[in-house]
Amino acid sequence: MKKRTLGIILPAMLILFGSLLPARSKGYNPAQMPAYNLAKAAGTNGPDAAAMTINNFLIFVDRNGLAPLLSTSGVSGDYPIGTAGIIFQEGVVWGARVRDGSDPVIRVNGSTYETGLKAGKVLYDGNVTGSEDPATRHVWRVRPDYLSAELKSDYAYSNSVPLDMVTDADEADIRAQYGYDWQNWPAHEGAPFEDTDGSGSYNPAVDIPGEPGAAQTVWLVANDLPYIDEWSGDTIDVAIYSYGSPAIG
Repeated sequence: MKKRTLGIILPAMLILFGSLLPARSKGYNPAQMPAYNLAKAAGTNGPDAAAMTINNFLIFVDRNGLAPLLSTSGVSGDYPIGTAGIIFQEGVVWGARVRDGSDPVIRVNGSTYETGLKAGKVLYDGNVTGSEDPATRHVWRVRPDYLSAELKSDYAYSNSVPLDMVTDADEADIRAQYGYDWQNWPAHEGAPFEDTDGSGSYNPAVDIPGEPGAAQTVWLVANDLPYIDEWSGDTIDVAIYSYGSPAIG
């Protein structure tokens, strides 16, 4: 695969928050409709999707970069929690000039009502050689107070279950997932962290994972390269499901 050279990003990355208008979803390709595991997906070390639950917001994000319809109100995001949906579906959208010898030069991709992405990072060795198996990736989530915080409500919101049904074991599970993501935070892949000791590298014993100063951070890595479906053997060109542009890679 040829090396990609990216020009100016047009525009800068935009977070698009959905509106209160009725959904205009065109419907997903069946290959893009995973059965979300909100505990720990098989073959991974974490969930397929996770929720932002801080400041009375509830906003879901899946490992493909899309906000799935998982809240109790049937959308991607609620405010205040447990009341009205404010985000139908949303994600990051970008455009770029791509000079790799193929047309079109100007390409756009991202996630709105559908996503042109799949989980996993691009594999690169001088040139783009492919990408990770999306099934091996999970959504990372951290909060600085996870050891002392009351997490039953976090579990209830994240899994859309009544608070009075959350058990001590459920709370222990979600605390353990926070702990795993803290200890194994993928700073080497670009995940942000507060470098408390100034060493320049992530040390879970002293550094704080996540956006510095944030009460909670959800982080993932996704890409728009095609992949081969393990069941059908078909090549799935995920990039076309957003705006029809070829993959940037």
